[in-house]
Amino acid sequence: MVIVARTAGCTIERLPELTRHSRRLMLLEQGEVDVLSLASLRPKRVRYAHFSDPYRMERIGLFARADSTLASLTLFDLPNVDGDVLAPEGWFGDEWVKVSRTIKRKHRLTRYSDFQHGLQLLHATPPRGVVMMGDVDLILLASEQHRRPPPRLLGTPFKVEPVHFMFSRKSVAPETVARFNAALKAHPDFFKALSERRPAIN
Repeated sequence: MVIVARTAGCTIERLPELTRHSRRLMLLEQGEVDVLSLASLRPKRVRYAHFSDPYRMERIGLFARADSTLASLTLFDLPNVDGDVLAPEGWFGDEWVKVSRTIKRKHRLTRYSDFQHGLQLLHATPPRGVVMMGDVDLILLASEQHRRPPPRLLGTPFKVEPVHFMFSRKSVAPETVARFNAALKAHPDFFKALSERRPAIN
């Protein structure tokens, strides 16, 4: 985001990590936070947020440790997995909402605050979760950056959707959003390196 912001003539000040996704959205709605990345365009958010053009395709999938005996899984297999499922907060589709409610009722849903935290839980001894759900590209990037063994992707991502920068209507003018869009169009390779880490999916 920093490179995009600089190209758009803006300065980014990163705030301390906010654990709950719902709190981030609340602060953005109030104008206390100006922009969030990796945002899904949802009708109810348009009331308080501007959205940039989509800047990458988010692929949400399921991972296990490389030494796990788990075979390929679908989203609907998760309630029957013997162990906790690690997942971030956020919107990952109606099917995830239904499945996560079932997992939560079984007390097998553990939230992680960021990808580094999720990988720590996955690689703990003993593991704090047997499956990690999240953005395929960013989980692999985090494992590389934090020198963790790369986890194994369990089948095909269950959600593939464009993501956007989301800006507070209270603190960010439409002209600034337009400059972000121009920066994205001028440098379409900003996020190409992420997809190069993606494993081949048969």
